[in-house]
Amino acid sequence: RNVGGGWLMTFTRGRALLMLAFSLAACVPVKQDDREALAQKPAHVATPEVVSKYQSALQLMALGHLDAALKVFQAVDKMDPLLSGPQANMGLIYLQQDKAELARAAFEEAIRRNDQNATALMQLAVMQREENEFKAARDNYQKALAANPDIANAQGNLAILCDIYLRDYDCALEHYQAFQRLQGDDEQVNYWVIDLKERM
Repeated sequence: RNVGGGWLMTFTRGRALLMLAFSLAACVPVKQDDREALAQKPAHVATPEVVSKYQSALQLMALGHLDAALKVFQAVDKMDPLLSGPQANMGLIYLQQDKAELARAAFEEAIRRNDQNATALMQLAVMQREENEFKAARDNYQKALAANPDIANAQGNLAILCDIYLRDYDCALEHYQAFQRLQGDDEQVNYWVIDLKERM
């Protein structure tokens, strides 16, 4: 199982399909407004020039010009090394380029700069889960949701982590239901909730 952009099997059935779903996790789509935030500390204000360059990098990224966007994000990062947003977006680009080590380093740096960068926290949690670092993944999903509880993907992925890997069914139910509140009725998730309640 995995949640992200519409990718949502029970643990007891269809493991092959389950692992296929997990393989789609590497680059969970992030809402545009999450990407557009500079993710700066409250006491820090970016200059208009930095904001302008950052916005141009986002536009390049949205158009699929990843190499060009990466260069601009790197330039913004040098102009203002206190911002975490450029590092988080560089991490997203590295993921799309199959550069997992660079992506993880970028997400970790973004979090070092701003420990409430929900995008970086969620993406790092996905990578940690893929590396079987389940407790660390749970911690970072929870931190992402503390920063922004309306990230449906984080709610869904935390539910799956608790359900399948940690066997914490109370946690799983809580976050499946949070996902349902945010995303509305979903037949697959409804089935998982029914299955989970039968196992509790």
